[in-house]
Amino acid sequence: MSQAEAIRARWMRHRRVLEELVEASADDHVHFAPWDGAMPFGQLAAHTAASTHMFAELVSGGSPEMADTPSFETMHDVLEHVKDYTAKTDAKLQALSDDDLEQTFDMMGMNEPGHFFLTNAIDHEIHHKGQLFTYARTAGVEDLPFFTKQS
Repeated sequence: MSQAEAIRARWMRHRRVLEELVEASADDHVHFAPWDGAMPFGQLAAHTAASTHMFAELVSGGSPEMADTPSFETMHDVLEHVKDYTAKTDAKLQALSDDDLEQTFDMMGMNEPGHFFLTNAIDHEIHHKGQLFTYARTAGVEDLPFFTKQS
């Protein structure tokens, strides 16, 4: 397995759980925020999906811009947004080669190889997914997925 394939596989093990976490949450949780000033559940899930895509866009040679995070009324809307970004990000990651991962990129004051940015994107996604698990539990969701998928 190439390094690019390994990064994609690791990311996908976490992204599938993000989708399941959104599916497990009820529509009345879409605006749930555990403290004043916290990003609501739906927006945090959308931000998570869009952020990873931004980094995949960078490493694939595109123009990385953080998309505005829309407001949602239902978890179905959030799920569709996440799935859309999953498909777009997956296509970017599938097209990468190991050589692409060794190219350096300038972003956020850092000049690092592509694999650095993609690894950080996955870590960022894991961080927010953990927050979303806490949101879901605090909002009363009892049946949650395991934190990662093995296939």
